[in-house]
Amino acid sequence: MEKSIINGLGRKIEIEIAKLLRYRIHISIIYYFLLTQAWQKLGKSHIDFSVIASFTLWHFGLYLFDRAYDAEKDLLSQNEEAIPLKQRKTLIIISIIITLIPILLLFFSNTNTIPYLLYLPLTFLYTYPLPGLKKRVRDIFLLKNFYSSFFIWTFSIFYMLKNYANCPEIGYSFYFENFGALLILTTIGEIHWDMRDIETDKASHAKTLPVVLGLNNTKIILVLALLFSHFYLNIVSTFSLVMMFSLVLLAGYKVSNILYHLPPLIALYNFIVKA
Repeated sequence: MEKSIINGLGRKIEIEIAKLLRYRIHISIIYYFLLTQAWQKLGKSHIDFSVIASFTLWHFGLYLFDRAYDAEKDLLSQNEEAIPLKQRKTLIIISIIITLIPILLLFFSNTNTIPYLLYLPLTFLYTYPLPGLKKRVRDIFLLKNFYSSFFIWTFSIFYMLKNYANCPEIGYSFYFENFGALLILTTIGEIHWDMRDIETDKASHAKTLPVVLGLNNTKIILVLALLFSHFYLNIVSTFSLVMMFSLVLLAGYKVSNILYHLPPLIALYNFIVKA
């Protein structure tokens, strides 16, 4: 009796946390710290917080748009974290407004708006169907994972440094030296969600890595990628390796959804330690 009461209370707490996480504000907070850490460690000028705020708003608008656009699908795969359908249209409008605010923010702070405007379309190409095609980037095998980890996470920070932090020398080698680990960890984090959603993705005929290769084969690939990144490339810290390794092994089973939100936090820690 006492055990069931404790379990019930724990379940209620988990549901309330899930409701807080549904809008993905916490993900953009992590992204904010990645931006500031990158500028402090790698930038050649003083931090311009109008730029930091602009890219953080862009990131939040992107995730909010994605969550609202796919609200119906999320009801099947992550019911407790799904956006209420009655909020869907309103949140889509809000997400678009959020991504347009940085234009004014940069303009009134006398900062060049062109680089931001050029990057802005990438906000919606991940979720919205490609022009002339019925498919979306996030529906294409593997591209959905790499698009997110590259354009939404790592390259966006690199792009910010290139255009706003007075870093003219940065290029291909600079990117992989400083953002290679972040790219690997965020890619694994994206596939981590796919492992959780394997059953609903099968039902909807979505081609994700776990659906195509199977859950166990996907785990083997991710574990090998982690070991290679740690022991050979030496870009993933021991703590990050152990934490991500544990999450990969647990994925796909009946574990708390909260665990699936940890990869970006692990990636932030690793970036602070290794950058």
